[in-house]
Amino acid sequence: MNNIDRLNEIRRFLANRKVFVQCYNEVKQIDVDSISEYMDKCTVYGSIDVGSRTTPTLIIEFDLEIDRFALDITKFIVDKVLSMDYRGLYIVLSQGRIELRIHEESIPWHELREYSSESIGQILIENILNTMKSELTKISSVSGGRITFRNGYIDKLLLAPLTRYRNSLCIYIKPEDLDRVYTLKSISSSDHNISWSESEESMDSEYIRKIISKFRDRIELTVIKSSAKSSSAVLRNLGRFEVMAILQAARYYVLTHDLDKAKSFGLNRAIFYAWLKHYGRAHSRYVPRSYAHTKKEIDSSRTEAQNRAFVLGEEVFVSSRGWFEMGGQEQLPEDFDRVVKRKVDAVIPFEIVWKAAIEYVKSFPENILLNQHRFYKYVYEPIRDSFFERVVVQGERESLAYTLSWKFREIPQKKEKTLESESRTRITTKRSQKLLTEFIKSSNQGE
Repeated sequence: MNNIDRLNEIRRFLANRKVFVQCYNEVKQIDVDSISEYMDKCTVYGSIDVGSRTTPTLIIEFDLEIDRFALDITKFIVDKVLSMDYRGLYIVLSQGRIELRIHEESIPWHELREYSSESIGQILIENILNTMKSELTKISSVSGGRITFRNGYIDKLLLAPLTRYRNSLCIYIKPEDLDRVYTLKSISSSDHNISWSESEESMDSEYIRKIISKFRDRIELTVIKSSAKSSSAVLRNLGRFEVMAILQAARYYVLTHDLDKAKSFGLNRAIFYAWLKHYGRAHSRYVPRSYAHTKKEIDSSRTEAQNRAFVLGEEVFVSSRGWFEMGGQEQLPEDFDRVVKRKVDAVIPFEIVWKAAIEYVKSFPENILLNQHRFYKYVYEPIRDSFFERVVVQGERESLAYTLSWKFREIPQKKEKTLESESRTRITTKRSQKLLTEFIKSSNQGE
């Protein structure tokens, strides 16, 4: 985009708005005709009010080192907002600040004359923040207070397109463009979508009235920011069991695209490795007590070969219904949701974690994902105690997978085969299978 087109795009947004520039710590109002003097050296803002109308805006601010996490959160919020029947949504991206806006043309102002435009805009954003308050509070806490959410009517200044914010360019995109943005560190004018102002349909006026009726005359502009100084205290209730279950489920899903079976496999493998840890270290702190097996006798006449299969390089038992099982107990998708997903949801929305896990796992080559030992050694083990901080919050996914994959390539083939052989011998002996059955049986009795 050349400078003339860029200037025209900036002026298009600023039309009928008051214009402000921030140069260092000084903020001043300027005339739109002088914008070319400032657009490359200062932050340019337009007022939230545009003529007699207004642009409802939710602002997300975050530290630069967690920009990938901020993008994940943005996608999460956008999906929720669209499911709430909001229309005219577009997104403003820059390093350190993201704005979610409802285009003013998508609001039927003429049908809502009894309300002021500002109160309508404020309430539309308050409705989002209040509906999602629990999730957003958890997200801010997990980030250690490095990400905050607020109603844009607090400061009433919106970033102009294709101008500078901090050290980055500010671009506008539509919700469908989010999936092609992986980082905010390299966005350019070519990522800007000039159709940001196009809205196919308006919001329903009766729906807006229902939202307004919930707030009546009580409008308190919301800021969601955690006082937590570190994410470690928030994440302490999520351990290796949950990490193993999530990564194994992600592994199965990446290779098969079967979500229900992936959940069964993930929980099955997490229970098995928890038993392995228990047997090796004589404790069971990695097995959640909430996993309530059905109290039934395990058929002692089951032969070792019955229902046994090798899946993704791991020896497993499969029930007659096709679910993975342990000691005669099926691990069902709803068990995964109850044992793993619900526990994660108590700390951070699971779908954000799941998306991060998928991106991390699929960055490894198949020769690692299809091998039990390699998966454990290069995918799980390096981040078993830091998955939520490094992969989810810090956004170390493709780069970390690339580094770990290279470590595998550097190991002499003979040594790698020896390690793999030792690992398989350790978990497939008759004694191990017997101890596994006893372990699950005893855990049932201890519920």
